[in-house]
Amino acid sequence: MTEALATAEMWAASTAGGPAEVLQTVCRQLEVPYVEPQVVEPQWAEGVYRTLRWLTRVGDEPCPLELPVRGRDGHVLSVDELVNWAISAAPHRAWEPEDRAALRRRAEVKAQRSQELAAVVKDLRRRAAS
Repeated sequence: MTEALATAEMWAASTAGGPAEVLQTVCRQLEVPYVEPQVVEPQWAEGVYRTLRWLTRVGDEPCPLELPVRGRDGHVLSVDELVNWAISAAPHRAWEPEDRAALRRRAEVKAQRSQELAAVVKDLRRRAAS
């Protein structure tokens, strides 16, 4: 999907149930084909709109769902990497032993959750490819 198509989809979701002329104008301006939007539940349209706003970096929309924490090369960060990242992000802080222990516990939870989310992403990609 191109950015222009994603932007058109975002407009389609934001104008769900509204006049077709608005979306037709947007599609002409973006030079993408107009396709009549499907009728969906308002909550679904809102979710699509928010996701595409985040994806296309329109405004400062926060990520609409939890994602695994990954390194620059795409690997899921380990507990040690999460701890080191947090410590390096706050170099001015005095990391007492109890602070480090609490940080490590939070990192263990985050690393485990990231592994679970990465498995979901992998499964979705596998299903989309088949």
